[in-house]
Amino acid sequence: MIYWFIGQPGCGKTTLAKKLKAKFNADGVAAIHLDGDDLRKIFEAYKPEHFTPEYRIEWTRMLQRFIAHVADQNVHVIVSTVNPYRGLREEFKAARKDVKEIYVTTNDVRGREHYWVKDFEEPRTNYTAILTGGKWTEEESFKLLCSHLTRRKVFATMVSNVTIGGVADQISGVFDTRAEFEAWCDINMPKYGGFPIVHVQEKDVIG
Repeated sequence: MIYWFIGQPGCGKTTLAKKLKAKFNADGVAAIHLDGDDLRKIFEAYKPEHFTPEYRIEWTRMLQRFIAHVADQNVHVIVSTVNPYRGLREEFKAARKDVKEIYVTTNDVRGREHYWVKDFEEPRTNYTAILTGGKWTEEESFKLLCSHLTRRKVFATMVSNVTIGGVADQISGVFDTRAEFEAWCDINMPKYGGFPIVHVQEKDVIG
């Protein structure tokens, strides 16, 4: 999955992104965090004259290609950049079904308003909005984010009732619904002797 935190500078994107990465890592889930400031330094693109609409469009498209490549390596990618243009964001979400857009905003004055992008376009569809500051502590904002991202999933392992050399073959799967799990069982049970052992567990996970 790609978790892309967008919003104006100083609103809390990086803070929430780091917390999400820490949660994944604590749960034993592979995840990396790519922050806009770090990415510009890595790609030697940290020059004031670059902050034009034309540059931002080119930069965003390059980042999208790079992030998609990393995500295809079977790792959660957590991104925190301004990413101001709605059209580019919608194109990326339409091309990939594994993108969760998280719009972070604040009512606080944090001293970075002079860095704000004047033509930033707020999201309209298929996104999660998180407000930071004010009455919301960092931890409260993060808990709200997790509640939006958490889903109940079915984890299943099917073990064959036939052994070869004393070892039973097995397969595993993760499903969003019981219906998906049952369809998986219908397909695979005949392959595993008709009466395999199926271990099932439902858990709330981010994803």
